[in-house]
Amino acid sequence: MKYLRNSLIIISISLLSTYVKAQMDTLSYLKQFEVNKAKYVGKPLSILLDDMTAIQPKLVFSHSAFTNKHFRIFSDFKFDTKNAYSINSISMLVYWQTPIHTEEANQYRDRNKSLFTPDERSFYGNKIIKDIKVNR
Repeated sequence: MKYLRNSLIIISISLLSTYVKAQMDTLSYLKQFEVNKAKYVGKPLSILLDDMTAIQPKLVFSHSAFTNKHFRIFSDFKFDTKNAYSINSISMLVYWQTPIHTEEANQYRDRNKSLFTPDERSFYGNKIIKDIKVNR
């Protein structure tokens, strides 16, 4: 019984460390794009997405400023569907040079339940990047 308990503890720690390492790898990979954001600012999102060879967004949530709910000024791209709503989830925030009409963003959100499908890739892909921030 004691052996079984110790084995479970070791397995749990191993799985947790693998998960944490994967998150750190994702975070460091995405941080490279933030560091090199000068390459992407003023250009369509599709250029950034094309350069992201190791991982692609899984979900997208667009947000408005508190002062104007009619326009979405940035979008929050998530890279893990399991932990997207977790406080520790990794986000790439892309601020738009021209805000997106809320109705347009909501159409895609409602149609695909915030999943980043080829439709979203096409819609957001031609939007011009103003700034990029990666956080956890």
